[in-house]
Parts: sequence; structure tokens; C-alpha cells
Amino acid sequence: MLSIGQGPNEFRYPVSSGNYYTMEEENGNLFAMILDQYKGGVYRLNITESLESGQVNMEFFPKGFTSSIVYACAIDDEAFLCREIAEDGRHQNLYVMKNGEKSIPDVLEKLNRATVDAENDGFTFNMVSALIRRKRNLFVEVPLYLNYINLFSLDGKTSKTLCVEDELMKISSVTDKSEPLRKSTYTAIKAFNDFFGAAFYNHTWMERDLGIKKSSQIQLFDWNGKPLAAINVNRIVTSFDIDFTRGELYLFSSSDDEFVKYDISDLLKQLKK
Repeated sequence: MLSIGQGPNEFRYPVSSGNYYTMEEENGNLFAMILDQYKGGVYRLNITESLESGQVNMEFFPKGFTSSIVYACAIDDEAFLCREIAEDGRHQNLYVMKNGEKSIPDVLEKLNRATVDAENDGFTFNMVSALIRRKRNLFVEVPLYLNYINLFSLDGKTSKTLCVEDELMKISSVTDKSEPLRKSTYTAIKAFNDFFGAAFYNHTWMERDLGIKKSSQIQLFDWNGKPLAAINVNRIVTSFDIDFTRGELYLFSSSDDEFVKYDISDLLKQLKK
């Protein structure tokens, strides 16, 4: 129902990444806050009313965002957690934008220290890019090319790095490799009430492009960072979700152009216990 174009309530490009929207339920209605960095603000889409009426119910709110913003994760109607490409192209800045004012809590200042070498093949800003999701006051962020997960709250009471492998990957260990030998690590993330999930691919670009490796692992953690389960699937996961009523895992794989459903009811029963 969202249109591409230059007119009012139209997007210049498709909303193709989960980093560009945040969904919340309010008074029985499902809303999405959708970033449009080219217009410098966000759209508030009432998904429930749009589906019921067949007409898009959406308002635009200017927020002073710039085109270099990688994501703007809504904290509330006025505040957003933003990630922006720095002018030098060597790192990205995390900050909170509220009513046009920027602030950088200590927990974000630490994450902002990640940098890459100036000499590279245009891979810089992607190297430190990440996928983000929020549930209540907690944020979970996964890098696209590194093997760990950051779980934090803006007040600093929660500040953890989770890694399922023996050691954390260094940025230089990826940038020093040629493109075919670089690994894609995390490809998708989803937040649920009691836990969150991250799709871990962990294969090189060459293996992916040649179709040699087509297996992802969906890792589930509780909101304290405790590992709960790992679901191995024979697809490269682009996005996923769980239907708790039916006990089913849904995933989409853009590399295979497939939408797949799995029965995970037994696993969900174990997690509930």
C-alpha cells in the first residue's frame, strides 16, 4: 500500500530494511514509524486502519534527519535512536534525537569508538553497519559482518556483548580480506516479548554467491542475554518471524526467492517451560 514517487506520502525508494521502521501496538491498533531520511522525518502509518479501510492512513512528521542516517529506531513519538555515517566515512555515530536535539549517553559513546581504516574499497560504512530492534527499554543490535551481538539500554543498566564463538572478530580481520573471502554474519533480527532472535549466516561472500553454503542458524536469547536455542535451517535467512498461536516459524530467503514455514511448536513449548 506504500507508494514510490516524489509526491506527498510517497517514498523515493522502497522500505526494504527493518532498520527503517519501528512497529508498536497502541489502543488495539498497530502503528509503524517509518524513516524517510530524504524528507528528513518519519511517517506514522496506522496499519490496522489502513487494512480495514483499504486507504493508507499515514501522517508525516519532520524530525531534522539527514540523508546519511542509517537507521532511526523510535523510542517514543518524539525520541529516536539514530545511527549516522560520519563525514570521514570511517565510522558511524550513534545518538538520541529528541525534539531536534542530539545527545550521546555513555553506552552509545562506547559503541561509537568502532572505526575502520581509511584505505579500503568502499566497504567502510557497511563494515560497522548493524541491524537494530527494540523491546521496552532494551535495544539489540547485530553487525552485518562481525560475530557478536550488542544488548543495551540507554541508561547503561544493561550493557552486554554476546558472542557464540570462541572470540570476538576484529574489524581488521574482515577488511584485510578480499571481497570473496569476507563473511556475512548476521542477516536478520527480530524482537519478541520474552526473547529475541538473530539469523547467523557466517559464510563467505564466495560461498554465498556460488550457492555452496545455504544454511543459516536462528539464535534465540532471552532479554538478559542468556542463549535459549539454535534453529538450523537450510536457507539463507533474509527475514523471519514466529506465529506463537500456531507454533510456526516463517522465514523469507531472497537468495532463493522463497517464503518457508516450519513447525517449531515443540521448541516453543520447551521455551515456555
